[in-house]
Amino acid sequence: MTLAQEVNGYRFAGLKHRRPRPRHLEKAVEKVERAAEGLEVPNDLENFDYLVAFSELRSGQASRRQVKRLAAGGLSQIEEMKDGKAVLGSLLAAVDAFGRGLLKSLLIGYLMAQKPDSWALTQVRRFLLDRKATLPLIWRNRVTEYALLSSDVGLHCSQKILDAEAFDATLFASESGLKGVKGAGGVGYKVFQALSKSLSTKHDGNRLGRYLEFVTMDSNVRFRSHLGDYAAALLAPYLSTAPSDENRARIEDFLVNNFGDPRINPVAWRVVTAEYVDVLKRWLAKASLELLLNVVSASNDTKQWEQRFKFWAHYFDQGLITDAWVALGPAASIEADRLVRAGELSSAADFGLLFGDGVQPDHSVIMFRLGDFTITEWTHSGKVRIYDLRNEKTPRFYQRSYNTLAIRNDKASDLALVHHLSWRERLSGYINFELGLSAPKGIKQVNQKRTCTRCRQNLHVQCFANEDANRCSRCGGGSSYG
Repeated sequence: MTLAQEVNGYRFAGLKHRRPRPRHLEKAVEKVERAAEGLEVPNDLENFDYLVAFSELRSGQASRRQVKRLAAGGLSQIEEMKDGKAVLGSLLAAVDAFGRGLLKSLLIGYLMAQKPDSWALTQVRRFLLDRKATLPLIWRNRVTEYALLSSDVGLHCSQKILDAEAFDATLFASESGLKGVKGAGGVGYKVFQALSKSLSTKHDGNRLGRYLEFVTMDSNVRFRSHLGDYAAALLAPYLSTAPSDENRARIEDFLVNNFGDPRINPVAWRVVTAEYVDVLKRWLAKASLELLLNVVSASNDTKQWEQRFKFWAHYFDQGLITDAWVALGPAASIEADRLVRAGELSSAADFGLLFGDGVQPDHSVIMFRLGDFTITEWTHSGKVRIYDLRNEKTPRFYQRSYNTLAIRNDKASDLALVHHLSWRERLSGYINFELGLSAPKGIKQVNQKRTCTRCRQNLHVQCFANEDANRCSRCGGGSSYG
């Protein structure tokens, strides 16, 4: 058979293909664009010679490559230039001249820039909005769905995050385009700021969980330098109310693990409003008491500590204590580490260590500030000691180690009370007399007063109960009458 016969006998109808529907084509384009997203940000922005590129731009000689990189990484620099308005005009004109292909680079540069409401970025935003129809399909949809080019993008996206039936941070980052460095710029910060403001009013439902998921969705804490925003979002709702145990533990762990303990690292927390810091310190104080309870409960010798824990918990639960610190004996510290590893104790738990003679390995001490007093209390045998704020021998908080002989020195304290007989009644009466605080429920406080014959001060009877011949704890002399 000849070639002509072969051709004439071939059924060309078998080569026909139906043209894809427009929507199918759009989906295919969107799929390709998503696959190429990792290539959207040029990988040489950090080492790119912006000085030369801006010089070429001013002279009208900038190449397409240079304009693309200036659009993606040079917008913030333009804001600081004396001729910034002229330079920005030249850049936007060059983006137009090189065609729609550079609009995406300009949009990404806008997302990565730190000040989206500055004069330069406001002009870029208007420029992009005027050309929204020529943006790549996937970015056109994102701009519409997530209001990326709106001055209210923060409020818009925060409402989507908090009000949606379900929220997946990874999916949100992918669908909105605020992923990686694109989500770490000024637009991403506006979303974070709006979320923080919303969370600062209440944590009901799943709002707290969504917030924490959003700020850690890239396996790292976003906007770490904005501790003030985090503190307001996580602590402001609890200025006058108490969180659930679950919420308290989540917030404690997040803040302490990522920003440090404000008791130990106060410098990092100086940017935070003092009343917010006090909220966290009250929680950490209560956590110190619970730490001691958990450690002691792991042993069989809990009778002494259980009674003392119940007594002091009355003051902790009222939020009267903002500073507290635990020092553990050698065996107790090993038990604490085990509880943290087992997940039975907060990973934010921290403590000091005891050394020296006069204490058994499983014994520990807690010190806390109550009004004008610093108080030390032992888990096992040991007196409760009270130090007035003017006492220069008061043990310091948040030390890594303590000498047991020093913190068991009765003469260094203003009051040293043995846990015998009616110690709770006498101690609560003394605290009420000095600080005006009520006694724990069910305890009838001793309010008897006496006057020192030397300094003539009207003092609680407990001030004369020291071992040193019934001498006044204020002036160190005299006796008492009345």
